[in-house]
Amino acid sequence: MKNLLYALLFLPLLASAQTKADYEKAMVKFQKYYNQKNGAGIVKMFEEKYRKDIAWMWSKTKMDTLQNEYGKLVSFKYIGADPKNTGAIAYSSVFSKIEPNHINILLNKNKFFETFILVTSEPIPLKKKGKGK
Repeated sequence: MKNLLYALLFLPLLASAQTKADYEKAMVKFQKYYNQKNGAGIVKMFEEKYRKDIAWMWSKTKMDTLQNEYGKLVSFKYIGADPKNTGAIAYSSVFSKIEPNHINILLNKNKFFETFILVTSEPIPLKKKGKGK
């Protein structure tokens, strides 16, 4: 009986928890929108109540600037929970024009971005491969 009570108490918490697959789907969707310079699509990945406040960050001008600096989002790899941001999941991300960096995301119970952080410092251009000077 005690076990059933514990199960019932924690069931809502488990039901709202997001899986690794949920995070992977969100990153695939973000990668698609980012590479297409579809800022409106990225904005819709956030809860409606935040969309108006963040729309400027994903405007056409900002998307052009991001892709000119960082290039396309080529790949990402699951790292795990970010110890500095409770609940956020960290991904190593590779853009075509800069060294690998991290994207940290946290999905809410409705699978919208609650947190989205692109962790970079100064963009570090990738060295050209092949014969050089």
